[in-house]
Amino acid sequence: MLDKIAIIGANPAMRMIAKIVFSITGSSMYARFLKTEKKALDWLKTRSAVTVKKE
Repeated sequence: MLDKIAIIGANPAMRMIAKIVFSITGSSMYARFLKTEKKALDWLKTRSAVTVKKE
């Protein structure tokens, strides 16, 4: 299982689909939507996971 999932630049439809998939698979607390690759990498390097959140 993955520790964290960072999604960069997804459009609203893709976000909605991803949130549904994450909820069904139980991985929603390990996913986050971010605007830039730098922010994504910074978040992936942190130790704690957070809930699905748009940044």
